[in-house]
Amino acid sequence: MKKVFSFLFVVMIATFSFSQINITITNPEAVDVILGNYNPATYTPGVIINHPDSILNGVINRVSKDTMIAYLQHIDTYFNRNTGSDTVSETRGIGAVRRWIHQKFMEYRDASGDRLVITYNDFQQNICGQSRHRNVLAILPGLDTTNKEIMLIEGHFDTRCQGACDTACYTPGMEDNGSGTVLVMEMARIMTRYAFDHTIVFACVTGEDQG
Repeated sequence: MKKVFSFLFVVMIATFSFSQINITITNPEAVDVILGNYNPATYTPGVIINHPDSILNGVINRVSKDTMIAYLQHIDTYFNRNTGSDTVSETRGIGAVRRWIHQKFMEYRDASGDRLVITYNDFQQNICGQSRHRNVLAILPGLDTTNKEIMLIEGHFDTRCQGACDTACYTPGMEDNGSGTVLVMEMARIMTRYAFDHTIVFACVTGEDQG
C-alpha cells in the first residue's frame, strides 16, 4: 500500500494543502491499477499507437477548442465553486461540478472501451465549514506494470471570491482554474486513443484556493 499512499500524497500536494487526513480512493479497481496489480491486456487498445510523433500529432489534431469552450461555459453555470460550497444541489456548488466531471470521465471511459478507470479520491480537512471533500480521477493504466512511476496531469476546479469562504458570491474562476480543469478533461478524452508505458492519472482536484 506504500505506493498508493505515496501517490495520494502527491495528489494532495498538488492542491497546496498539507493537513488532509483519512485519504481514500473509492474504486478498488483504481487502487489495483496504482499498485500495478492488473493485467495490461485488460486496458490495451485494439490497435496500439505508441510512437511519440504519432501521439503528438494525434493529440494536436484532436484537441477541440469548441468542446473546451463549451465545458468552460458549463462550469460557469455552477455559480459558486468554493471548496466549502453546496454539495447537495444538482445545479450549484462544488458537489454539482465534481459530479459533472465524474460523469464526463465515465463517458470517456465508455467511448474508449473501458480503458479508463474512474474514481473519487476523498479526504478529510476542515475547509470553510466542510470537513469532507472529493477529487475526481480518471486513470489510464500503462502497458508496463514493472514501471512503478505514475504521470499526474492535474487542474483544480474550486475557486473563490475575495472572501476565502464566501459561498454565496458568483465565482466564475475561468482562469483559476476552470481552463486548467477542462484541459485535463480534454486530455483524458484524447489520450485514451494511445498506449503509454506509464500509468497516467488525470486529476481534477479541489481545495487549492482555500488550501
